[in-house]
Amino acid sequence: MRLSIATRGTCLFILLLAMRAAAGSDPWTAGLDAFGSGEYLAALGHFKATQDAGQAGPAVHYNIAVCQFELERYEEADASFRFIADRFDEMRPLALYNRGLVAVEQGRRTDARRLFLSAYQQSDDRTLRVLASTMLRRTQEAPAVVDKLTGAIGAGAGYDDNILLRDDAGVPVDTATDSPLVELHGSLSAPVANLNALRFDASVYLISYFDNDDFNQGAAAVGLVYQWRGADWRFESGLNSGVSTFGGDRFDDSLTVHARWDYALTLGSILRLEYQHTDISEGDADFAGVAGTQQRAEIRYRVWWDLHNLDLAYQVQRNDRRDPGVSASRDRVRLRYRFEIGPAWGLEAGVEYRRSDYEDLDPVRAEDRTSLTLGVMRTLHSNWLLLANYQFADNDASDEMFGYSRNLLTVGILRTF
Repeated sequence: MRLSIATRGTCLFILLLAMRAAAGSDPWTAGLDAFGSGEYLAALGHFKATQDAGQAGPAVHYNIAVCQFELERYEEADASFRFIADRFDEMRPLALYNRGLVAVEQGRRTDARRLFLSAYQQSDDRTLRVLASTMLRRTQEAPAVVDKLTGAIGAGAGYDDNILLRDDAGVPVDTATDSPLVELHGSLSAPVANLNALRFDASVYLISYFDNDDFNQGAAAVGLVYQWRGADWRFESGLNSGVSTFGGDRFDDSLTVHARWDYALTLGSILRLEYQHTDISEGDADFAGVAGTQQRAEIRYRVWWDLHNLDLAYQVQRNDRRDPGVSASRDRVRLRYRFEIGPAWGLEAGVEYRRSDYEDLDPVRAEDRTSLTLGVMRTLHSNWLLLANYQFADNDASDEMFGYSRNLLTVGILRTF
């Protein structure tokens, strides 16, 4: 999808200024007429003639750049907008924004995001700041191939009033306790040799509880992923091997194959379909019940507009484990909303409903869990991010022993590279 060089109102504003500045110039008037009729090549000739006649104001250069963009002469348009940004301070934010649009058309999304951010930071015009923020959101998760080492490392601390409820990991639980906690996590992704479509992924996660180290947990995984990419879509498939610990003992080993398809419905929305199959074997003999398989399928839709981001997902999970107490069939629906308060601050809220059926138990057990989340994010200099998150969960179970509520509060810092 091609972009408009700016909103119609913004372009018209510049053109009207130009008409007053160059009244009586026949090439200029002819250029405006041709531009209004969509005859951009003719308009470009007239605007250049105006320039040759001695009109050297910013409006002349701007309209030349617009015509070059509409004619898909992107290198020329970029050079024209660069000249405007360097020569005319009052036009610099708008020129930076339009250079970002040129970069999007050329597929240079990293450069585009840098230019949109600069336009946002340097502009005092609310309309332009909203436009720049919108493009930052829209280019945030465009399909891309990893062509260099990237990753993240983070640390956090918090308080969990129900630390035993790690049922997503398949840990059988019938009691609860609370504790302060610290957590560490890291990840990296890198191309393999010179094959940008093939990447190596690795991750590690550690969580430690001050008041009960019997429930400390750790997980590490490595994998290979291959990507196929089209103009509006990306498909990837990969193999991942993982190991986890619980209370200092080896909990399980896993081998996962997955496939994922992303399709850009518009510049500001993505549809994702994903499937994964995991074979699980126990670590120590005490955890023999977790051995088995897990299958998961998910459909997800994300959309961006202005300063807003909406994420809606539906997931199906099926477990076939040795212990029926950790072999649930699960369906969940998740809705997340994010609001960007400029490029530095962000607010996020979410709600999730999960249904779990333990059909192999006697008697059968059913659970309905509702979770609410609220988060605040602050972007710092050089890819640092501060985060604060609160989560509340309420689990209603047909067996009262497994009913619970939970409050989790964490604050942390994340560094991307």
